[in-house]
Parts: sequence; C-alpha cells; structure tokens
Amino acid sequence: MINFSMSKEQKMVKDEVAGLVKDLIIPTAQDIDADREIPFTAIQKAWELGASVSMVPEAYGGFGMEPSPVLSTLILEELAYGDMGFAIAVTLPSLFIHPIVEMGTDTQKKKYLPLYCTETYTPCTLAMVEPHFGFDPMRLKTTAAPNVFFYEIQLMIKATIRFIYRRNFEQ
Repeated sequence: MINFSMSKEQKMVKDEVAGLVKDLIIPTAQDIDADREIPFTAIQKAWELGASVSMVPEAYGGFGMEPSPVLSTLILEELAYGDMGFAIAVTLPSLFIHPIVEMGTDTQKKKYLPLYCTETYTPCTLAMVEPHFGFDPMRLKTTAAPNVFFYEIQLMIKATIRFIYRRNFEQ
C-alpha cells in the first residue's frame, strides 16, 4: 500500500519553513509588495534554514540531506504561501547549486559548492538561452570563451556578445 504521509524529516523541515514564513513574511507581505523589495534579513533567515543548500553533501559544506523532489516541493510551497517573490528569491540559487550537486565534476563541486554553503546568503542563479525558440538544453549550440575581463559568446547565428562580469559581489 502506498503511504502519502510525510516522513519525520519532511515534517520537521516543513514546520521550520512555515514558522519562518508565519513570523517574517506574512506580517510584511503587503509592505514587500508595495516597496517591491524583500528585506535581506528575511532572505538571510531562510538561507540559514538551508532552503537552497539542504541537499548539498556535508563534504562541501551543505546539510547533507538526501536529494528529494518531495522535500524541495514542500519547502517551495511553504515559502510561496507567504509570498511567491520571496520563495523565488530564496530558492533561486538552487538553479545553480543543484546541477553542480547532481552533474558536476568533483573539481567543480570543490570549487563552487563551498562558496554557497556559507552562513551568509550568496546570490546566484543559472540562465540558459539560445537564439532560437524551443532549444534543447542538452544540445546547446552557443559557446563562450573566457577573456581577461569578459566572456565572448559565439552564437550559432554568427553574432558575438560580450558578457562583462564582476569578480566581487557587493551587497
């Protein structure tokens, strides 16, 4: 027989996130919408709970929880209950972190994961784009070559874009 009950771990995480949302987000949700700004302290509190790094192995600084789409959904659902923008802001680093956890080389894991398993929220995300609609992320045609201060991106339509990046993130 199939059991749809939450495990003790899932229930604990869900309750912790729900408590954060109840205490910090719901009372200020209207102000967040009006100001169009999420207080950094709220994002930081969610970060400390491990909203994005809970499933990163302990060897790289994460909480080491078993990767679980159900647990990820429970976390996102609780965060979004308070404010969808807040939920997105808090979990956006997962778009960068989880592909490294799941598919990164050991060298990539050692280099990048510790940067995002710190006590302080570190903004990051992943974006993929191709110059045509309906592209397959597993068969990208665009390439990027690092230069000293920028990446030169070669598109399959023979155009070049320069992506200037900052080496140090300042809050």
